[in-house]
Amino acid sequence: MNHEEGTQGAKPTKSPTPIEAEIYDEWLDYLNTYPPYSSTNWVRDTPGVDQSHSTIVEPMAILLPCFKDAQKKNYTVETGHAGNSYIHFTLEGKDLFGSIQTLFATEQCPNAIFARVSLFLDVDQKGPRIDPYSKISSLHYRLLARPKTPKTIVICIKHIIGHVAVLSNVSGVFGIDIETISVAIVHHLVSEPPLFAPLSPYAAPELRVSSPGCHTGITSCCTTIQRGFW
Repeated sequence: MNHEEGTQGAKPTKSPTPIEAEIYDEWLDYLNTYPPYSSTNWVRDTPGVDQSHSTIVEPMAILLPCFKDAQKKNYTVETGHAGNSYIHFTLEGKDLFGSIQTLFATEQCPNAIFARVSLFLDVDQKGPRIDPYSKISSLHYRLLARPKTPKTIVICIKHIIGHVAVLSNVSGVFGIDIETISVAIVHHLVSEPPLFAPLSPYAAPELRVSSPGCHTGITSCCTTIQRGFW
């Protein structure tokens, strides 16, 4: 499958479609690591192996182009709108940043939407560490890098805190001999954090509240409700 088209959600689907093996592996890892899913033993279908006490993860999903939070802010896959794909999220209390590559929903987790995220990582520096923003903490800036070989993970969108703005820096900026990015945390400027959870296309119909969507074929990808995992 072409990584730029299929796995990044450039072609959203209205019905389940096979997901790429790498996304499947990352999703399986997420399900077995983070609550509430980690209370179940999720496994791949392996012929000849007793899996009676486990739940087989089917490699099928509906690909989504976007979702909206309670403040009507769009989050999209990077190929759809790069700026709306840049996010700040947390896992186990750690602040992380990256860009959304894929959004998908599955029948096995009917009240959730999952995102494959390409991580922004700390800059690999030789010698004394350079941090141009360390003394200007009020700017809420981070100096990070996008590795040549992307490091990706799958998360539930409940972990997303908000958008970030990204400025690319060519090699040599700040005296660093590789390309870097300046990441500005902008969601702190909003008075209230998101209180609503976007709904999966698989959620029960009575929970859905229709809202204007960024993809008319899958209205629930841009739907917000007053219930969910937040």
